[in-house]
Amino acid sequence: MSPQLTCFSLYSNKAQLRELEYIRTKLLGDRKPLTLPSAASKVNSNQPSGRPSLKTFLIMARFIARARLSAQDWAKQETVRQKLVVATEQQRKVKKSKQFKVVRVEQVS
Repeated sequence: MSPQLTCFSLYSNKAQLRELEYIRTKLLGDRKPLTLPSAASKVNSNQPSGRPSLKTFLIMARFIARARLSAQDWAKQETVRQKLVVATEQQRKVKKSKQFKVVRVEQVS
């Protein structure tokens, strides 16, 4: 990249940040200063990042149980939907077959 392009992109990013800050403070009324996420906050957390807490595990287990119950309910609804599709197709066939009338053709002698 050329130095001019790098300089332009830097100024462009700063201008966008100023616009976003203006929108946040003036239009949205947020007066709190923004804080950047730091690595120190991750280090000071109570749980190691690799192992979920008991609460997290229980929430996941509850989610899985609810998802399985919902899947069973959905399967019931899906069978009803399939039966309705078959019934409507049969009604269409019957309606279409009734449109064709049988007409006897007499022999001309």
